[in-house]
Amino acid sequence: MEEKLITNKEKESIKEISKTEVQTNDLENPSIEGEIIEPKWKDDFCGCFNNIYPSMLCTIGTPIIYISQMHQKITNRPNTCRRNIMLFVIFNLIGMSVYYKSKFISNLILYSINIYFLALASHIRTKTREKYNIPGSVCEDACLTAVLTPCAIAQTGRTLYQYDKICDEQKSCTSG
Repeated sequence: MEEKLITNKEKESIKEISKTEVQTNDLENPSIEGEIIEPKWKDDFCGCFNNIYPSMLCTIGTPIIYISQMHQKITNRPNTCRRNIMLFVIFNLIGMSVYYKSKFISNLILYSINIYFLALASHIRTKTREKYNIPGSVCEDACLTAVLTPCAIAQTGRTLYQYDKICDEQKSCTSG
């Protein structure tokens, strides 16, 4: 089989075309006909004050549930939300129950489940960025999620659910 080699110039033109050509009927990135729009996040990084609920309150009050809902929506797998929440509850119960026997094991279990959800939030941010063709990198997603967790989760949720106002069609675990 012969493989066609792509030159650097061709790669650059492909990048430019994919960056600037947005189709009018593209549901992921709608645009006005003839207008060139570069894909971007729904709101600014600290735009959670424009949409206090569910964006900001869910991120601060119930981040595990919010992350689980987004994970189910981005993967489109049923019961993912319930599994993630149950995993969190079970690991926390185990971690707390062994606390007086071994503080080290308890802390290891509790920190492990929290690191898992932090990694999951970063993964969801990356998948959302890829779905909407938003420029960025996996490293950027991981760093933003690790350092500014609530802001990163809120921005991901606003982009993934595409809501503008309070309570715009926020879905529960049962309805995706």
